[in-house]
Amino acid sequence: GNRKTVSQADRMSLILVFRSKCTIRNGVFVGATQNGVLVRPSDKGKEIVGGRFENLVGRGCVRDVVSISTRDAGRLKSRNIVVKNIEAYDSRKKGAVEVSDGARNIYVENVYAERCVYAVDIQDHNKGAREKNSRIRISKVHAKNSKYAIHSETSDIGHSDIVIRNVRAENCNQAIYLKNIGKLSIDGVDSDGHRGKGNGVELYNCNDLTLKHVKFATKNGLSAVLLKNSSKITIHDVKLNNGSGYSYGITILATKSKNYQGLTIQNTDLTAARTIGLRILELAPKTQLGSIKLSNLRGTIIPAII
Repeated sequence: GNRKTVSQADRMSLILVFRSKCTIRNGVFVGATQNGVLVRPSDKGKEIVGGRFENLVGRGCVRDVVSISTRDAGRLKSRNIVVKNIEAYDSRKKGAVEVSDGARNIYVENVYAERCVYAVDIQDHNKGAREKNSRIRISKVHAKNSKYAIHSETSDIGHSDIVIRNVRAENCNQAIYLKNIGKLSIDGVDSDGHRGKGNGVELYNCNDLTLKHVKFATKNGLSAVLLKNSSKITIHDVKLNNGSGYSYGITILATKSKNYQGLTIQNTDLTAARTIGLRILELAPKTQLGSIKLSNLRGTIIPAII
């Protein structure tokens, strides 16, 4: 690539994929002004159905190693695509893999990012409901010395059915930051060396949410888990290791006047939090969290406060 001599106004991906069932494997991309590979339908009116992109490395690319997108505000989809064994180093603006703007049935596995913004990102550009991403499967993600392992920049248009498994964040600002996603399942997060003073896992307006098998080992931070304005929450097996340094273990925050329809927390150890293990905060009139079920929970608890 030629990122050192071309402005971002003239950026371009090194490989553009417009057709279905394309396979690209065993490649190295260096210094791209945009992405290594951009998968996006052409203006000929045909969706992209099927494709495999694996064993790809990006070094010093400005944006993503692999970016999966759509056309015409999500009208022409990209779907049924596998992205596997992707590495990104020194991405200035993005990271290893991006899934955006209405992609569907995307499988992302074994991703590594170092000195990037993120390892994997889910995004839309706020151009309407056709841009909602759905049936995204993400597993075996490792981010080191980056801002996030998993990140989203998603508006409230119906993103749903996102499954994330086996995430490791090493010396990152946050392990996971997601918003406006329904039917979200996160299973297996290992956060070590949190380098910011914020939250480890931060989820906004994520409904039908399951978060389980999450472990924190870090020296500073505000809340290990922050869940804001989210409904139907199940949390299982969250643990703060001794010396974790977070002020709070889990914070449940409701700021809108609505019924959030229930919270379940099971088999969770928050005793290592410096001040409070579990905070449940209702900050708006007529806010209702619904039923709250706590079982086998260790740590100081502050119940709902209005």
